[in-house]
Amino acid sequence: MALGTCLTDLHAKGVITDARYEQLRPVYDELVLQFEGRYGRDAAESMATEKALEWAEADAMDRKRQVLLQAKQQAEWLADVRRQSGDGPISRRVAEDKIVDMDNHRRAIRQQALQMMNGLLAKHRRDLTGRVRKPEELADTLSEVFGKETGNLNAREIADAWRQTTEWLRSRFNAAGGRIGKLDSWNLPQNHDMRAIRDAGFGAWRDFLLRGGPDGRGLLDRANMIDRDTALPFTDAKLEILLRDMWQAIATDGWSRNNPGAINVGATANRRADPRFLHFDSAESWTSYSQQFGGGGSPFDAMLSHIEGMSMDIAAMERMGPNPSATLRWQQGWLMKSTEETLITGKAGKRATDNARAGVETLQNLYDEYTGANNRPVRRRLALGFSIFRAHQVAAKLGGAALSIGGDFGTMFHTSRFNGIPATKVMSRYASMLNPANSSDRGQAARHVLMADQWSEGHAAMWRTTGEEIAHENMRRLSSGILRLSGLSAHTDIARQAFGMEMVAHLTHMRERSFGNLDGNFRSMLQRYGVGEARWEKLRAIQPDSYKGTDWLYPETVSKAGDGALADDLMRMIVTEADYAVPVPDLRTRAAIGSTMRKGTWIGEIGRSAFLFKGFPLTMLNMHGRRMLDQGGGGAAGLAAAVAWRFGLSLLAMTTIGGALSLQVKEIAKGRDPLPMNSLKFWGSALAQGGGLGIIGDFLYSMQDRFGGGAARSLVGPGGQFLDNTAGAVVRNTSAAMDDDPETKTQWKKDAARVALSETPGISLWYARLLLDRSFGDMLTEWSYGEDVDDHYRRLDQYAEDRGTRYFAAPGAGIGGMRAPNLGNAWSSAEESVAPQ
Repeated sequence: MALGTCLTDLHAKGVITDARYEQLRPVYDELVLQFEGRYGRDAAESMATEKALEWAEADAMDRKRQVLLQAKQQAEWLADVRRQSGDGPISRRVAEDKIVDMDNHRRAIRQQALQMMNGLLAKHRRDLTGRVRKPEELADTLSEVFGKETGNLNAREIADAWRQTTEWLRSRFNAAGGRIGKLDSWNLPQNHDMRAIRDAGFGAWRDFLLRGGPDGRGLLDRANMIDRDTALPFTDAKLEILLRDMWQAIATDGWSRNNPGAINVGATANRRADPRFLHFDSAESWTSYSQQFGGGGSPFDAMLSHIEGMSMDIAAMERMGPNPSATLRWQQGWLMKSTEETLITGKAGKRATDNARAGVETLQNLYDEYTGANNRPVRRRLALGFSIFRAHQVAAKLGGAALSIGGDFGTMFHTSRFNGIPATKVMSRYASMLNPANSSDRGQAARHVLMADQWSEGHAAMWRTTGEEIAHENMRRLSSGILRLSGLSAHTDIARQAFGMEMVAHLTHMRERSFGNLDGNFRSMLQRYGVGEARWEKLRAIQPDSYKGTDWLYPETVSKAGDGALADDLMRMIVTEADYAVPVPDLRTRAAIGSTMRKGTWIGEIGRSAFLFKGFPLTMLNMHGRRMLDQGGGGAAGLAAAVAWRFGLSLLAMTTIGGALSLQVKEIAKGRDPLPMNSLKFWGSALAQGGGLGIIGDFLYSMQDRFGGGAARSLVGPGGQFLDNTAGAVVRNTSAAMDDDPETKTQWKKDAARVALSETPGISLWYARLLLDRSFGDMLTEWSYGEDVDDHYRRLDQYAEDRGTRYFAAPGAGIGGMRAPNLGNAWSSAEESVAPQ
């Protein structure tokens, strides 16, 4: 009997539940419609019966597997947080750390995938203008991806690496509970421009896909777009339905598939199994769609975007199960349940409840930052406008940011010692990798340890200095280009790679020792990332790779030896500790910014603008500050112990020395002799500079900020400075022009000169600044001050003397009036340094 009949009978008899009937009947009816035109009614019902039963069985098995995986991850989470929390309720901090660590797990997966695509990144990474390098060879790579032989061996190798990478990601996604089928015809994902697709309308979008190629040919590979239900190509009718559903989902930003007020979010495991996948028939078709409806993205962008998205989903599923959103709510529930069931009375009970509720909110904020929900603007145009403004401020005022890296040497040295890694070797490797002749070492580090952030279009340098990524594409390229030109991006990448390489080198060398004979600090680091004695013995048994006659036990080496989980933990250890060595905001820091200063709101955007250039101290507090508390054991006594002994004072001393180095280098870049270092004022400024609060150091010397403004302007950030330089200048000069007092003068020229010298992108590049100041800057100053210019120069000289220094490239003296800086001034007293010469 056909399923169409027996299904109704079984439902009528109560053998099949209402829910099961509602699930199965539409599938069966659709299958009959698809088969009937080809095979006749009877055969269609028979085939539909078989396929529907197979579909139901496979679907049930998938759901059962996902439920089991979900339960497994939840049970492991609960057991682990209870163990770490000790007696009493679940620790809010432990629960938060789990999500932060999940983000580090994501980055470890991403690093491994990017290393597999090293050839693409090395050859086609973006240049200083933001353009993909060698676009003609990238076009060959795209053709090879679509199976067309171009004769370009490098392109073929990159295409093969892409296939291996996507298969590795697909397999790992499925192992975590996903259900992505292996499709040989799938070549490359495609981005979709929501605005362009919405504006075009469904008809134009569909017609472009089905008839937009040469001679009216479609762009899609219809023969290989297989209906999962029938195992046959989609019929015209079915394809029309699916394309309309896809168009609505894109045009409505996903709202066509969401029910307002619904709590249950679809499982991540099912998201990428959507059969509404566009398969393009050639590289030309893919490119044509990208230019028309894909935002003009390149294959390079599409590949990196796929790796980013898959890494995020895989990490979430491996830590939280196939439905991470459901697990998050479950974790939040357990946090509250464990607190309330403790039955703490009085004020302590109220504090515990409040703390748990705050923890629930923080868990949500961390997860929203992880998924990107915090970065979705409330008002897109408002967010875009402020993004352009902040990018301009970065381009105009962070050209000298590379001179503030002295504190990094302190954190690199301290983090190395804390983890039992030879700090002097880390610094030596950093210096070696800076050498332009050592490109092979940098390439080796990128392939096996840490991919250069600027290769993969990451934004580590941007995050370090601004506390956010810049959203507007063209302005992001401008600001990113300035940071690259300044050397900050290169320093960030090389410093992190040098630390990672030395960590791997030390780990490889320590293989000679048993776990119990390892240095205590190094052993503690391994244990923090799940490497105990048993796993250490596994590492010791693995045959290392060789590079320049030296053994190297890379995470990739461990993975090839068959222990992918251990490779993950080693890579997670590298990326996390590198964040401490060269501080880059962790998930907790980014969530604090993203959740309290929402994009696309007036309060949020003004707050982000005021917070610009001030994110680094928060990073230090969230990362090294928390680690310091951990070392002390928690509480006031523990904090005092940590500060007085193992962690705090050591970090403070090293970053202060680094801050002193930055202070002196910046003085020289401004044309002044180094500052005398024999005063508390200097070392207080150095302490602040080393911790990323150089602005406080400026205030210790003067109530003027580094851009010539007062303290109030500095406290509100570069946004306040920009408004004062522009709108404020207009108001002041307009008021002066309308004032009847003949002694009131306008200062249009001075304000115009100030804008030119402080708001021009690239004007602050440290290696060009002094030459610009003594040429273009002096010319503008003399034009704007006129006969008062000598008084202005005397005030600048007096300002330098008040700081205990002198100009070796004095304002107004021109390039020819420069002398060599007096480095000995650093060892003089303030009185000696300004004595008449």
